[in-house]
Amino acid sequence: MDTIYSKLYKIPNKLAFDNDSEYYYSRKNKVDSLYVDFANKNQAYKTFISILPNKKDYFEYSTEISIPSLETGTYLMMVTTKKDSLSETLPYGYAILNASELTISSSSLANSERFQILHRKTGKPIENAEITLNGISLKTNATGYAINPIKENDRFGYRTIQAVYENDTITEKIYSPYYNKEDKSHKKPKAKVNLFTDRAIYRPGQSVFFKGILVQTKNEKLSVVPNIFINVFVENTNGEEIYSARLKTNEFGSVAGEFTIPKNSLTGDFQIIAEEDEDYKTDEHYNKTTETHPFWDEIDKLENSQARFQVEEYKRPKFEISFELIKDNFIA
Repeated sequence: MDTIYSKLYKIPNKLAFDNDSEYYYSRKNKVDSLYVDFANKNQAYKTFISILPNKKDYFEYSTEISIPSLETGTYLMMVTTKKDSLSETLPYGYAILNASELTISSSSLANSERFQILHRKTGKPIENAEITLNGISLKTNATGYAINPIKENDRFGYRTIQAVYENDTITEKIYSPYYNKEDKSHKKPKAKVNLFTDRAIYRPGQSVFFKGILVQTKNEKLSVVPNIFINVFVENTNGEEIYSARLKTNEFGSVAGEFTIPKNSLTGDFQIIAEEDEDYKTDEHYNKTTETHPFWDEIDKLENSQARFQVEEYKRPKFEISFELIKDNFIA
């Protein structure tokens, strides 16, 4: 294949909006058929040809196609390998394009989601833009914002949002995570140790310097945890322990340490791990009367408290790599 033919069709917003939503949720072939049928029954707004270099090999390549300047509107772009034929039995591809001066941004709040419509070039908020989302209609205020309240049992995923202002329309896909309303009054604090090593790769016999910062999220506020003991240990690529220590966080919630990788060590993927203090009943914070610890008995566990590094018998490279200048935009 050395030539591809591209055609642009101006399409009604409803055709793009309704079918795009249906395609994302149901993935039915009838959506493809509707677009092929529309292209066969309507005259193309613009047509252009792209010549591809013939490399005469069997590798997979990609390319970029420069699209001509477009008026404001919604377009169907059909790409085929045949000049005049368009059929579901022949190779083709399509995309829905928006030429718009509008842009949409979204953010999640505690019990709602917020959308803002701005002018793409100036950044000016657009007032009275009409937003359609999952059958819900919203209108932006003077700052370009529109708020969509979230109910307790609402579930979201991929959705299509459309904003209309005067003669301009923009349609985009957005992803919102599933929303679950939590009872935060009984939620335990979360804690983790952020671990860092001074390098990403070492040789056997070299020293590793590491640092960890113990943080917790309590009542939706993040803070460091000072004066608490934690256990830190290191495992080699076979899961065998090569180092362990009981370290106490300073006033900034951090610990630091050093260990040496054995000279006869295995190479591969190593990890440094932080866990709950095994001897927390012996430290000054433990209440012997109630048999509780003000930190360790408050949290569930330390979450994602590990870091990885490589141990390899590597040598510094003694060669140089140079690249030829890129002469076109056809890349492998």
